[in-house]
Amino acid sequence: MKELNRFLLLGIVLVLIAGCSKMEVEPDPLYSGNDTSLKGAKVQMVPFKSTFDTWGLSEEYIYHPDGYEIGVHVVVCGSGKATHLGKTAINVDQVWYFGYPMAGTSVITLTAANGDELFIDFTGKMNAMDPKNISIWGTCEINSGTGRFADANGDLDLIATFDKTIGEGGEGETFMTGTIKY
Repeated sequence: MKELNRFLLLGIVLVLIAGCSKMEVEPDPLYSGNDTSLKGAKVQMVPFKSTFDTWGLSEEYIYHPDGYEIGVHVVVCGSGKATHLGKTAINVDQVWYFGYPMAGTSVITLTAANGDELFIDFTGKMNAMDPKNISIWGTCEINSGTGRFADANGDLDLIATFDKTIGEGGEGETFMTGTIKY
């Protein structure tokens, strides 16, 4: 009887081992291997505010195929502070088309001191009738970034002033307020 119990016990163990070796374990859909962030954490929009001193780097006219000027391509850079980035550099690559007010688009790159970048698309208007008092206004869409801002998005309002008569390329200020999610 003792041998029968051992034989029965051995048979049960072998059946369990064989059953376990064929069992498939489904991967955890929330675990991607090397991602340490909390996948289930709620992400919400938070306030964003920035202020920059800016200066012009370059300006060149945009020409119609028939040879007349239709706009201007301007590159501006600067430095200041932005919520969630701290001390920040700004680079604005913009295209403006003549009219009153001028209509334009820009690609804005904000670079934090640690190298993380935030990429922003701007669409707006510019009143450039007085070179000492240029005003720019419009809306921005945060569409991505690098580092901790890789999945960033949000909406901002932008207001800027610029004085082309100061220095070689002019000087101004740029302010952005709104919300960001990252």
